[in-house]
Amino acid sequence: MCRRPVERRAIDKVSSRVMKGTIDFGRKSLPIDIYSKDPEKRISFTHMPEGDSVTAFNGHEGWLGTPGRPLREMHGSDLDGASIDADLHLAMHLKTMFSELRVRGTEQVGEHEAYIVVGQREGKPPIRLYFGRAIRIAGAAGTVRRDRAGMAAGRRSITRIIAIRME
Repeated sequence: MCRRPVERRAIDKVSSRVMKGTIDFGRKSLPIDIYSKDPEKRISFTHMPEGDSVTAFNGHEGWLGTPGRPLREMHGSDLDGASIDADLHLAMHLKTMFSELRVRGTEQVGEHEAYIVVGQREGKPPIRLYFGRAIRIAGAAGTVRRDRAGMAAGRRSITRIIAIRME
């Protein structure tokens, strides 16, 4: 997705990222801290009133922890999503990651209008990627949700929000 050599070099230089913000669950907005380090390591802390929810991925394995429950290993789509979230150079890997990429219009993401691109991988549910119009490379955050297409097929669709400059 990055056509300019200068953009590729800038992305290649990224070796870690810290993101702080909020994540929305229905009508609740909770603070979140995300720490990523190359290659493919990521941990996030969602700060909830009853304690922190933790998601961790080390490049091969992942774990989920919620207040009042024991830590559990990730499997299936949780592990797949964690691996995508942990890719600091995702913008460079999109064409090789997906067998098909299709633009599906635009949608409002927060205060920004974003292009929706649906990526398909062999034997996996589709992934929605949201590309902002005027935002420089800003990282990735994601949620898993069921949408009409995913529910009709009986599969989960993974939604990923990525801010990247498109021209």
